[in-house]
Amino acid sequence: QHLYPFYKKELEKGMLTQEKAKELLECLWIKFNNQPAPPKVGVTLAESGTYTDFANINNGGLKVDGSDGVNDLTYLILDVIDEMRLLQPSTNIQLSKKSPDRFLKRAGEIIRKGWGQPSVFNAEEVIEEMLRQGKSIEDARCGGTSGCVETGAFG
Repeated sequence: QHLYPFYKKELEKGMLTQEKAKELLECLWIKFNNQPAPPKVGVTLAESGTYTDFANINNGGLKVDGSDGVNDLTYLILDVIDEMRLLQPSTNIQLSKKSPDRFLKRAGEIIRKGWGQPSVFNAEEVIEEMLRQGKSIEDARCGGTSGCVETGAFG
């Protein structure tokens, strides 16, 4: 959802094609895997700048207004997840009662391959947890998961 306005604007201006956007996303996936992870114990501040093991790309979910957050870029990211098959960045789908069947089916096709990506989260429950943590409904809807399975929001 955060990248979609930029993606849409560049498509409309003719500065970007779907194919080029997919290539750029694939380059990002590769870049995530170019950085060696520091030791798991005793990570220093200097090392943590290259530590990508806890990045988590959220897909789907809900928009600030409560409507479905799936868009064309969501499906492009699912294609990248499927084709790249890299463990980093971690990826997930945020399912809600408003998620389109096409989104669930496409994610299911990837999950069925058995390599562990994307993980699945209940968007409504993630939002409820953030509300319990004191976030506003708008901030909770813009949030998602980070790291392994932690919930988080920007507000």
